[in-house]
Amino acid sequence: MEFSAEWGDPSYANYAQAAWAWQTSAASSPYITDLRYMDGNQSYLYNYFVTGPGGGSAGYGAWQASDYGLAAWEMGDTIWAQHMASVINSSINNIASATTCRDLGMAWALKLLWTVDKVTYATGISTLKTDLKNDQLPSGSWHDGNPDGDPQTTAYAVMGLLGAGEYSAARKGADWLIGTQLINGGWEASPDEYSEIDSEAAQASATSIVQLTVASAYDSPYPSIGTTSYLVGTSVTANVTSPASGSAGTQYVCTGWTGTGDVPASGTGTTVTFTINLDSNITWNWKTQYNITFAQSDVSTDFTGSVMNVNGTDYDRSGHSDWYDSGATINFSFYSPLVVPPGAKEYHWNSTSGLSSLQSGSIFVTGSGSVTGNYVTRVHDVAVTNVVANRTWVYQGKSCGFGVNVTVLNKGDFPETVNITLYYNITANQIIGTQTINLLPEESQTLAFMWNTIGVEYCHNYTLTAVANIIPLDNDPADNTFTDGKVKVRILGDINGDGIVDMKDITTIINAFGTTLGRPRWNPEADLNNDNVVDLKDVTIALRNYGKTE
Repeated sequence: MEFSAEWGDPSYANYAQAAWAWQTSAASSPYITDLRYMDGNQSYLYNYFVTGPGGGSAGYGAWQASDYGLAAWEMGDTIWAQHMASVINSSINNIASATTCRDLGMAWALKLLWTVDKVTYATGISTLKTDLKNDQLPSGSWHDGNPDGDPQTTAYAVMGLLGAGEYSAARKGADWLIGTQLINGGWEASPDEYSEIDSEAAQASATSIVQLTVASAYDSPYPSIGTTSYLVGTSVTANVTSPASGSAGTQYVCTGWTGTGDVPASGTGTTVTFTINLDSNITWNWKTQYNITFAQSDVSTDFTGSVMNVNGTDYDRSGHSDWYDSGATINFSFYSPLVVPPGAKEYHWNSTSGLSSLQSGSIFVTGSGSVTGNYVTRVHDVAVTNVVANRTWVYQGKSCGFGVNVTVLNKGDFPETVNITLYYNITANQIIGTQTINLLPEESQTLAFMWNTIGVEYCHNYTLTAVANIIPLDNDPADNTFTDGKVKVRILGDINGDGIVDMKDITTIINAFGTTLGRPRWNPEADLNNDNVVDLKDVTIALRNYGKTE
């Protein structure tokens, strides 16, 4: 059949099929009286070879009977071949324990079972593969009694394993055959005869198996690291997974491959497909990358702008983490100050920890790690801490004698110019006075305000309120305002504060009449014009307001 296909002449195939049909039919009975080749007699044929001529073992029987099964399959008589495969499969244990022709029988039984139905006979196939590979000598050969290796047994083992997809073991056996070929071109010592053994060995040694050797420092590439055997002309797709994980903070990125044989000489991807016709090599190339994280500490969510710059790109407080090539240079900087709108609060760079101590600089990548910019908070913050009046009431229009002390503290981190306004009625925007001072951080000052009550409506209780303002805005404006107690404005001359200027008040003035500051009977409340003497002028002022009431 193979000759017919090779030469393109169907007559050879027709002849072979006709001969097979005659041999397996009753027509052959005059020549083959036991009809052992007829379908249904496969078990009888197997046993004929086990006990018959040239055999005497289950190994020999399997070798010969399997040869007929393979021939039937090639002729297209698949039913006959299937029946023979069933007989061989049921005899696996006997074949594997044969004392002669063991490897020959196992090799051809393996080829038959694999050819007919690799699924149904999977268990038997597995047993035969394992036993054949275990019997292979370190040299790559097999033997049935010859410790130096036997060309015929090796040839059948090579062809059986090759047919079942065991390319590596088959390739090793084929290499042994090629290495032991004699100078006459055969494997038999006779120089003038080309024997059956020579034919079988030549067929096996010509087996078209090539090897691909894969090398990779990382990942588990496909095909796997080491040597894998293929039939000539096989399309191979080799690939790796990239990146490959390393220790914490380390990964390896495939940069491509270099190859020999049928592998393209070089490439930059992680996959390459080629048709293998020669022994070939592929080496996967890798570069090391490290994870570097750029971060900040103590910048809160109230700042939404850029905090840092890494290799020309700005990043917010969330930072940036990426993989960088070993040996790369990364440029970075941490911005400062970071002003929180509208400007009362700022974050200032204080230090850098991790792979650098600089606010702005570069690092040379030799390992994984982090670069953290550490910030401190700076605020604009002043407070009015106290408002103290020197008395609880004052005459309307009396130009002196009433004072208010206002204390202001700089609680923030910057020198401040502070405007302080003191109100006697903040709701109506009625102001006692305004002063401006400069305060260093943590500095406190007390300011004196004098209240001239001319034109202030009398007979009212007023609330003193001090307000401090700075530019930019204050981070904690709640304590910029301080409210003191009530201050009452009396009618000028209402000395006893009963809300009316009457004889009681005139009598009080007369009791202090003629006294001066520091003298006995001196009463400063009776000195209505503030000239430090109680006299007729004071009586006149009181009489002018006599009878006025709230």
